Amino acid sequence: MEIWMSLLLACCGLTLGDRTSASSAYNELTLDPHEKFNVSWTLDQDSITFTVTCETTGWVGLGFSPSGSMVDADIIVAWVADDGDSYLLDMYATGNTLPTEDTLKDVTLISASEANGVTKVEFRRKLDTCDESGDNIITSSTTHLIYAYRTSDPENNLFSSRDYHEFTNRGTKSVYLLDSKTRSKPSLPDDIQTFDITARNFSVPAEDTIYYCDFQAPPDLDEVHHVVGFEPVITEGNEGLVHHIIMYACYGLTEELVGNYSKIGSLCTAAEMPEFSSFCNAIVMGWAVGGGTVYYPEEVGLPIGGRNGSAASYFQIEIHYDNPGLLDTFVDASGLRFFYTRTLRENELGVIPLGLIHGIAVPPGVEKFRSEAYCDESCTNQWIPEEGINVFSFFLHTHLIGRAIHVEWYRDGQNMGLLAFDDSYDFNFQEMRMMENTHKLLPGDSLKITCYYSSDTRDNVTLGGYSTLSEMCLAFLSYYPRQDLAYCTSFPGIVFPSDPVYDALNLNTSGTGGLAGLRKISNWTSELVSTLQDGIDQTFHFSKCTRENGTPYNLSSHLINPIGYPAGERVEERHCPSDMIKDHQKAAENDVEKSKPAETVEQQNKNSATFNGLCFFSVLPLAFVMLY
Repeated sequence: MEIWMSLLLACCGLTLGDRTSASSAYNELTLDPHEKFNVSWTLDQDSITFTVTCETTGWVGLGFSPSGSMVDADIIVAWVADDGDSYLLDMYATGNTLPTEDTLKDVTLISASEANGVTKVEFRRKLDTCDESGDNIITSSTTHLIYAYRTSDPENNLFSSRDYHEFTNRGTKSVYLLDSKTRSKPSLPDDIQTFDITARNFSVPAEDTIYYCDFQAPPDLDEVHHVVGFEPVITEGNEGLVHHIIMYACYGLTEELVGNYSKIGSLCTAAEMPEFSSFCNAIVMGWAVGGGTVYYPEEVGLPIGGRNGSAASYFQIEIHYDNPGLLDTFVDASGLRFFYTRTLRENELGVIPLGLIHGIAVPPGVEKFRSEAYCDESCTNQWIPEEGINVFSFFLHTHLIGRAIHVEWYRDGQNMGLLAFDDSYDFNFQEMRMMENTHKLLPGDSLKITCYYSSDTRDNVTLGGYSTLSEMCLAFLSYYPRQDLAYCTSFPGIVFPSDPVYDALNLNTSGTGGLAGLRKISNWTSELVSTLQDGIDQTFHFSKCTRENGTPYNLSSHLINPIGYPAGERVEERHCPSDMIKDHQKAAENDVEKSKPAETVEQQNKNSATFNGLCFFSVLPLAFVMLY
């Protein structure tokens, strides 16, 4: 059976214009490993209010970064002086150097206090301040929060290089600030029980990339029950080893067939896998690094138990271990914990795996390069019922050089927009994301996944594969009601040496296996990069459309022409009055006065009448050394 990455299902597809439909959704997060720096936030239409609580009597800093570093970060620093006055600075950074204070202040300080060794600061800003030179737009993509703090206030309340936060008092953490529904816990029945499916004390080999597989049965239940959620169970000390866990449902697999299987867990290779693994094709859940507990919507459940054969009789667990140190000392019992109930939900869970592993090729030293795959209408006509299916969540996945992922939705040849996306993807933060609203797919609808990579740190071509240093392009869409589907995806013609792109690149592909021949190119000029990108964009794809038992659907055509998938225009709905943009631009062009002290809350209030209520602060000499 083909190995697919553990990503989850997922959600969202919001544009800037539909950031949140829920007012005052509450969220909270601990940012540092010592649990001293905490942040909570509430959403209210086009604004977001943050509360920072930190065990310090000095200044605190919170920033919004595109990458997790100080580069292009939007930073807020605040403190409470010994006399009780409160100070807040609205700043931005262009690198790991001294940030600059914004000429126009787009942050409102609501309150600040210091008591019992704890500083607490509450402030508000708009999701889009319309300040393109100093503030980042908060969207439904991944936000990289950076934080820092110091144990003392700035001398004379003038923030300078003397106020360095110390090496251990800073860090970064990724979060979906606008996905309040992802973190919400629904009401659960009183009869919730749990069971675990984990590795059975597996001695991890001293290899860089290991895939472990095992087959285990859920509890033996006379009546059908529903799984309504799950959470990771990671062996202590192995947090950096376990990269992902994916669970396949095995339908129709009997105890008699499994009975002769004597191995307790093994490698997921053709030689090690038993024949009955062919029963286990349907991906139903998974976890990846950075993810947490997942609860399904109240109308969705995964059936287990009963005697009618409709529920999964076994699960195949697949664990990807990332062991770059080649250590042989790890023993692992990680896996997933299932929450289940006898209170049945209205619908059964299904998952659409979309994307590709083999067929990816990214040349080195390129800032932006893309790969694509399709769930074509010829396939969806086979398995989506007339009344449609309801997609409610998504999980997106690439490896280390992935930077953004888009899933587009098509109907009758028209681009319906983005079903799911993340424009600032973080490999170390992968989580199932619940959509604010479900999306109904009909028979004949199509999907396209596009993954964007940045290979500026690579010296050779990066190909698709299972190693962390190789690449993937995957999305897992969860939906209901469940249909007879294992895969709806495609693979590109460039996997074959006869693809025209190799002639265009002047490669002799004889004996090189097509993609492997790209490693012959030592000097990737811009012309060669463009030739490869054009070849990938134009090559025909071959549909992979299979049932849960692994057999393919009988399609009218297995060929997919990318021309039938026009790219949609990404319309970022913004609400920026032209006079406000001009005010920001004019302020950015003005010389900044460098000698005034920061204002107290009282002074802020005197100046808050300008620029549509956005507080206007004076500017002081800054020397903020590396928030991160």
